Amino acid sequence: MEDKQMNSFKDLFTKDEIFISDFYRVIRHVLLSSLKLILSITIIILTISVIYFYNIPVEYESKSIVYIETANPTPSSGNIMKDMLLGEVRSSGTSSVSPDKYKAILSSKVFLNELIDIKFPLNQNSKDSVSLFDYFSNSKKEVKEFSQEALKVNKSKSANSSTLASIDKEIVFSNQIPPIVEFDDSRLNVFSIVEKRVKLEIKDNAVTVLVKMPKPFLSAIVGKVVLERLLIYISELATHKQNRNIDYLSNQMYDAELNYKLAQRKYAGYKDNSLGVIFESSQINNQILNNNMTVTFNIYNQVAVQLEQAKLELKKETPIFSILDPITIPSTPIEPNLIKHITITIGAIITAFFLIILYKSL
Repeated sequence: MEDKQMNSFKDLFTKDEIFISDFYRVIRHVLLSSLKLILSITIIILTISVIYFYNIPVEYESKSIVYIETANPTPSSGNIMKDMLLGEVRSSGTSSVSPDKYKAILSSKVFLNELIDIKFPLNQNSKDSVSLFDYFSNSKKEVKEFSQEALKVNKSKSANSSTLASIDKEIVFSNQIPPIVEFDDSRLNVFSIVEKRVKLEIKDNAVTVLVKMPKPFLSAIVGKVVLERLLIYISELATHKQNRNIDYLSNQMYDAELNYKLAQRKYAGYKDNSLGVIFESSQINNQILNNNMTVTFNIYNQVAVQLEQAKLELKKETPIFSILDPITIPSTPIEPNLIKHITITIGAIITAFFLIILYKSL
């Protein structure tokens, strides 16, 4: 009866007194009786692990670190379109494009739509260029035909201003609600692929851009493109309001200058034509034209001052970038990771080992 009690934990728990040595005997009995099963499962796990390891696609990852110093302007209603792009609400007293919003920019379809169409060489010696859209599309010919057909359909739809086949940041920055965008399936698929392969790590104002690609040079060149476009977007988002103000003030200054010169000509012409005239009405007209010239000059002067102030504000709000760690071509792949794979395999074997003991000992 004692031996029977040592065969399983179920039998063991029926005893009045349980000792550690009893647990050892049960486990020893289970191991000896299940040795073949344990060895078989271990061999199966190792075989699957080896096959899986050698079938994992090789991936390289480029890395660059950039420090971004941004201004700290007060929030205003003029930044609504930037909030729409970022999908976030700006809180008072924060930077117009703070580092915690860079990930929202990176995952934005506006950003991805522009990114996947940028051409780049496949290697250092290649004269041919390719876009991420072409690179990640399964069949380039089919994709092009599909895209052209989809573009024709979407163009006919966009004639009624109801849908667009694509979108760029100029529409977002136009301060108008853009039409509905209808991306084709192949484009949405590439969006998803690229978004998974590009990662940002943010600590304070230091931004690390990580790009994973199947080839080392491809990883570096795409990392460079992503970093360039990200910095452009950050600059444009941070300075969008001031650029609009400068454009507006430049137009106002042009009109004010024309009005001032026109008032000068009218005043000078009237002075020439009324030379020697002593009528009171002539003196009044002279004063009116002189006052008008003074007013137009004051307007022109005020607009010129405001324009210069806006340019200074633009310079203050333009982010300053410092590359702390430049992009280099990775020499070793990050996948497959042998240490990580061995750890997972050992974990699977240990888990299977305990499950067998638990199953056999109940």
